[in-house]
Amino acid sequence: MTDFLKSKNNFYFFGILLGIGNYLTSFVELSKPLPVITLIALISFGLNLLFRRGNERIPSILLFLVPFGIFLSLARYFLLYSSEGMVLTPILRHSASLTLGLILLSIFIQIFKSLDFLEISKGVVAGSLLPLTLGLIQFFSNHLVGGSLRIQSFFTEPSYYGEYLVLLVIPCIAKISLNFSKEHTLARFGLIIVTVILLLNLIFTQSGTVILRLVTLLILFVIIFPISKKIKLSAIMTICCLILVTSLFQKSYVYGRIQNAYDILITPNHFFKYHTYYDRFYPFFAAFKTMPDYFFIGTGFGGDYYEFKNLYPIEVQPELFSRNPNLSYFFSFGPKLILYFGLIAMYVYYYLFQRGKECHDKLIMISFFAVLVSSFWSISNFSLPYIWFWLALILVGQRKSQTEENKNEKILGIIPG
Repeated sequence: MTDFLKSKNNFYFFGILLGIGNYLTSFVELSKPLPVITLIALISFGLNLLFRRGNERIPSILLFLVPFGIFLSLARYFLLYSSEGMVLTPILRHSASLTLGLILLSIFIQIFKSLDFLEISKGVVAGSLLPLTLGLIQFFSNHLVGGSLRIQSFFTEPSYYGEYLVLLVIPCIAKISLNFSKEHTLARFGLIIVTVILLLNLIFTQSGTVILRLVTLLILFVIIFPISKKIKLSAIMTICCLILVTSLFQKSYVYGRIQNAYDILITPNHFFKYHTYYDRFYPFFAAFKTMPDYFFIGTGFGGDYYEFKNLYPIEVQPELFSRNPNLSYFFSFGPKLILYFGLIAMYVYYYLFQRGKECHDKLIMISFFAVLVSSFWSISNFSLPYIWFWLALILVGQRKSQTEENKNEKILGIIPG
């Protein structure tokens, strides 16, 4: 199994798995939805243990979250909730989700030790061909989501598909593009075709949160990446054109959401009329607002279910109950982490930010920071691969740098002064 994970060609297989989301594992009730890549990582992790191959160490602060969260949530459950007839399922569901995410991080680290970022990027982009093709098929077959012409490929909704494209595929295409002149003619032509198809898929998702993620990625790119102003200006113009075309698209879903935003600006009290907005942005506010109520240590796993009536205004509670029967009401990684772990979650974000700052590859740094920022209004499950993918690249890069420094020190140590 270890030899399989270290094979350069076999990362194309993992690249495909990254792009089929939770399509094939939606039958798993406890951790539903469970991404296919996470299921494969779990199998790989188990086989590595079975054959005593070992697995990669995960940062201690992340490992601490699971036992601490389980202890805290069970203590609160038996002290506060068990007499109210509430169930343990949210605790089991979210603790399992975070555990699976950390296992995925371990497997990514193990894989990436033997691959460079360019090889990984080629695997991700090659793996994206299947969902990109299905996206085009859905568009030309007039695929409807919520009554609007939108595509979602293998994902449960268009925003989740756009999340995959922006947070994983676009940075990997950018990495290959930086090496464009070194690729042979056929590969360069193929990259152009894939990029065009990707842009079309982004437009056809008709997702406002995709636009936010693109803008976040662009801002970080312009600030951090050390390239000419002309290229940065070209990137800005491309994103602006993409946003404009998406917004003016026939029967545009995004245009409708822009009208909703305008209505909220004119009449702020209308914020809770539109679940697209309060689903994504209110949980962040609620998590911080209620931190003193939980003594800044958090609620433990499942707090968005157990404290639901204290977190959301009464006028939206019936709608949330009807739309989300799976006992989870925070739909973003960041607010969920802050609600569950309080100040410890803030330290986790500080730790992740510091690790990102230390990354020598600016494109990996930008991509990781884009995921961290986006996690405050997206990335609905702890087991989704986005944060773990980029964090693994950062940790592997740092280990490689330390190894090179140690080698240099040893070389210098044997050279006579």
